[in-house]
Amino acid sequence: PLRFVLPLMLPHQPDCSFPNLRRKPLLFGHAPILSRLGASGNPGAVQFRPLHQHALDLLARLEATHDARRSEVFDLLPGIMQPFEYARPPVTLTPVAPDATRVAIAFTTFPSLVVRYGSWHSQPFPSCGCDGCAKDAAGEASRLDEIVEKVVVGRFAEELRIPLFGDAHLIHAFSRGESSGESSGEWSGEGWTTLPRAVARALAGPGPRRVQWQPWPRRHAGSHASAV
Repeated sequence: PLRFVLPLMLPHQPDCSFPNLRRKPLLFGHAPILSRLGASGNPGAVQFRPLHQHALDLLARLEATHDARRSEVFDLLPGIMQPFEYARPPVTLTPVAPDATRVAIAFTTFPSLVVRYGSWHSQPFPSCGCDGCAKDAAGEASRLDEIVEKVVVGRFAEELRIPLFGDAHLIHAFSRGESSGESSGEWSGEGWTTLPRAVARALAGPGPRRVQWQPWPRRHAGSHASAV
């Protein structure tokens, strides 16, 4: 309920704390809108601003060390993601190897990041901006680094399961080895999301529904990054 009530309660407090809200149960306060509207002691506009520069530095390092093409695009997942406002142009790095997945990062005005990888997966950073979740920029930057590293070294797999009846499931997993999970055979961090069948069919497309993504190729000495 607070998601709809707070804009009416706090129209003139974009940067001020609202201490009485801290006494509310977390069940009623679990929403990023708390920080966006200034009901947080650490408003998101200040707390998560370093994520933008951290992501830019991460992308620059990937460009310097891996053979990938850079573009200023960000494709929304149909039926899952809604359009949002960009704080700066997004960046997508697409490795030249066809069996390696791209990484796309959008910079939002919260400020925060939305990161896409694989065919069907995305992650927001932070995952929530309210005080109850106790997220901070340093922790979210570390989480971003960990996920992107696993994707780049080929330790990410995903699967879209659409049964004959009932909801579909979008599954992801990260391997425990230092390289592609296909060779290590051990997986951790598996999770899944339930999707309506219609949304899953829109996502499926013509390609395979189970993918073990491979490592990004390293850049040879003397070669330069290219943009598309």
